[in-house]
Amino acid sequence: MLRLMLSLLVAAFAAMIANTVLKVTPFDANSVVNKTRDISTTNIKYTSIKTTNGVHLNTIEVGDRIKDKNKPLVVLLHGFPETALTCWHNQIDALADSGRYYILAPDMRGYNKSDKPGNFMDYHLINLISDVHSLIHDYAGREEAYLVAHDWGAIVAWRFAQTHPGSIKKLTIINVPHPAAAGLLVKHGSWSQVFSQMWKSWYIAFFQLPNPLPEYRFTNNNYSTLKAALRDLTSSGKISELELQRYVQGWSEPGAVTSMMNYYRGFLMGNLYGTIKDKLFSTNTYSLPPTTDTIKKPTMLIWGEQDLALEFALAGLSYDYGVDESVKSQSRFVPLAGVSHFATNDAPERVNELLLEYLN
Repeated sequence: MLRLMLSLLVAAFAAMIANTVLKVTPFDANSVVNKTRDISTTNIKYTSIKTTNGVHLNTIEVGDRIKDKNKPLVVLLHGFPETALTCWHNQIDALADSGRYYILAPDMRGYNKSDKPGNFMDYHLINLISDVHSLIHDYAGREEAYLVAHDWGAIVAWRFAQTHPGSIKKLTIINVPHPAAAGLLVKHGSWSQVFSQMWKSWYIAFFQLPNPLPEYRFTNNNYSTLKAALRDLTSSGKISELELQRYVQGWSEPGAVTSMMNYYRGFLMGNLYGTIKDKLFSTNTYSLPPTTDTIKKPTMLIWGEQDLALEFALAGLSYDYGVDESVKSQSRFVPLAGVSHFATNDAPERVNELLLEYLN
């Protein structure tokens, strides 16, 4: 019974984040100088893109969807508590400098200057997945894209790869486990790993509290809690004042912090509500494939080993069990020593190198 209860708790965590030979490329963040670059490309612009859900996504667009129709599309999805700019500015610059790609990096719904629907069900994964599908097919007019994602963006990306595998050319995930990994940790991991992960995930329960409780905690005293968390979670506090100000600008948009909380509310309470509603009315409005479905597209999993929010064991489980054997020869697992959850900030040059090599 105890194991079942723990399984259910960790399965909730898995929902939030949503014996194979590995291709491992070790990396030590202390062996290089951390170089943070600002966006310098002259052809970058923000575009307000209306999705099929009617939500406008404030999107960094590098290139032209018509003129660059022969260039591969790269879609970059950020996480909590980021924006497209704070998460990806180093990578956008490097990808743009290569001249090879047409790039879309949206502020996810609810973030920064994107639309902020008010109901937590608007942040159910089914709607977040639809946003990505609309960017690729409706706006860009493409059959497939390179999908690169971090944190909450990666939660969406894993599930998008399960629901729309034909829309992905290659998948790159940064520091978020496969949707089945937490359950696998209960099954295959040690009790210390399981309890450690449950302790690290305490904040998920806090985020379920109604507005304004979590919102007040984060907005009080000029977002001091969020700023302190970013400093603590990045390796050696590698985040500049300029970058912090960019974060604050995004958080300061009306309704942004509530929307950020609604991602978590929508994923736990929303999943429960959606499941009950579908069963009561015999619909499949909120149905998704089993979390255990493997990814059948080439996948690169980049993982900062010093992630304070996620057990490193989840990374290996994600690659071992989450990436289908049919694509393992084209996939990679890249642990980054000395790097935190925010790998794009801690080791931007290494992440850029990996992306340019893998996407080419």
